[in-house]
Amino acid sequence: MGYRYYLTANKPVLFPFGYGLSYASFAYEKAELSMSGANANAIVDLMVTLSNSGLRAGKEVVQVYVSLPNSKTYAPRRELRSFSKVSLEPGERKTITLSLPIRDWAHYDSKKGAWLVEEGTYLVEIGASSEDIRLRAELPVKSGYSGRDLRGSLPDFYAVPQNGFAIPDAEFSALLGHPLPQAADLRKRPFTYDSAIEDLGDYHFGKLLRKVVTKYMSIPERDALGNADTISTAMESPIRAVGNLTKNDHLVECVLDLANGKPLKAFRDLFIGKRKDS
Repeated sequence: MGYRYYLTANKPVLFPFGYGLSYASFAYEKAELSMSGANANAIVDLMVTLSNSGLRAGKEVVQVYVSLPNSKTYAPRRELRSFSKVSLEPGERKTITLSLPIRDWAHYDSKKGAWLVEEGTYLVEIGASSEDIRLRAELPVKSGYSGRDLRGSLPDFYAVPQNGFAIPDAEFSALLGHPLPQAADLRKRPFTYDSAIEDLGDYHFGKLLRKVVTKYMSIPERDALGNADTISTAMESPIRAVGNLTKNDHLVECVLDLANGKPLKAFRDLFIGKRKDS
């Protein structure tokens, strides 16, 4: 989501996407659009003229954002579609050309099972960041596809600019087309190699393992905060990390068996497995 969420939800940020500083100053003077090809397979050539109005040489990243105002399709307020870095000496002026394939503006229609470009008049915005727009141009696009309006079943998605990203589970289910999967309780058996050591804490072996990790990771010469950070990192590590620490794969099997309440299997994996390897 990134910058697209913050723009769409009208969330202020300290440094917008694409933001940067320069010793030079740049003036965006003119933007011209031309199209080759037809419909959704067309290529748009965007010509942007800019100049260095400062006293030093510098580089500017020209960014091109595209949106479809009043789109039926749920989409971000604007999306980056192309960019180009330009080097300019003081007082120098350049015209650059950026290619924008219309096909890149498509959205997936799950009902039709295809990527489709919605028909309408698109807004092409050129600027120095996602919020520093210097030039604008409009481009009508004919595709024969009018978009898929889901406001009836997904009203909160379309209301993100006003209400923020507060989406109920029912709308996520409607968007997916099936009920949301139930989240597994990671602190319950059976555990796997990817289970975090801290997830074993509800069981006797997990509490014992925590004591061992705490003792093993605590260094007297280190301050309390440093020890706490080290222990926390270790507890968030997966069971498979035991093998990296001990260089003993059989011990990893043993830990996993004990975590899953299988002490006899743990004994077999640790001692009989060692004997086979030797």
